[in-house]
Amino acid sequence: MRVGGEWAYVCLLAGLVNRGITGHSAGRARDASLVLGAFATLGFPLTEVEVFHTDRGGGFDNAKIDGLLDVFDIGGSPSRKGDPYDNAVVESANRLLKKELIYRNHYTGLEQLRSDLNDYVWWSDNQRLHSTPRIPEPEGIHRTGTRPLKNCPTRRCQSMVMFGPPGTSKTHLVIALGREACRRGVAVRFFTAAGLVMRLLRAGAEGKLDRELQSIGEARLLVIDELGYVPIDEEGSRLLFQVVTNAYEAQSIIYTTNIEFSGWGRVFGDPNMAAAIIDRTVHHGRMIRFEGESYRRTHALMQ
Repeated sequence: MRVGGEWAYVCLLAGLVNRGITGHSAGRARDASLVLGAFATLGFPLTEVEVFHTDRGGGFDNAKIDGLLDVFDIGGSPSRKGDPYDNAVVESANRLLKKELIYRNHYTGLEQLRSDLNDYVWWSDNQRLHSTPRIPEPEGIHRTGTRPLKNCPTRRCQSMVMFGPPGTSKTHLVIALGREACRRGVAVRFFTAAGLVMRLLRAGAEGKLDRELQSIGEARLLVIDELGYVPIDEEGSRLLFQVVTNAYEAQSIIYTTNIEFSGWGRVFGDPNMAAAIIDRTVHHGRMIRFEGESYRRTHALMQ
């Protein structure tokens, strides 16, 4: 953009977890100092950053930037040729910045731009309304406990329970986490609770249960979706308990459910077995609560 008759540049660091602007800077040159200035405005330690992704791989091939990434053990992730989606978050942020700030103002000095940029970033992260009702602003997502990236359960064989009523984006989020884990080279297996039980029952009937359990055990992350939507019989509960027991402190599990822990005894048909599963889940786990109206109901054609 033009500032006082000369070119100036803005650098934004966008968080993939909460779609917020985590860092920003403005300067006269598009160089490493501009990027390092954006890192300097982060509101959390650099040790909590896992990946630095950019759509200008060659433009960020710089010894200063490489040194920063090495010191804080941050992985580099240049844009991949032929992938039109991996830069979507940053491109969206850039488009909104131009529309809502740059095109509306005329700047005579760099300090004026930096001041307005600070105000814009605070507004965008704290007050911007999401196009979908009930989805919070970026800082609101931070408060739910999904930040930082290094709290991802796959790092320490942890568990996560996504609890809330139907239609509040639990499955949507867990699929996104699974896809991101796959992109980072983490082996992921995704099942609905009913589908997993049926798979294990079929393997047992065919004399292949040990092989199936071994196959499931090879994944670093297990996703068990819709736990509690369909009751599980005694044999199915026993098999599911075996999966959870095998995974304890060896794999990570993410559950989505609309049933509180107090109701898991009804799901498994055995309060003692449910208590044992809950015990293993909460030991190295955390819960994210989802609230609000069903997205499907809100956007239903049939009203």
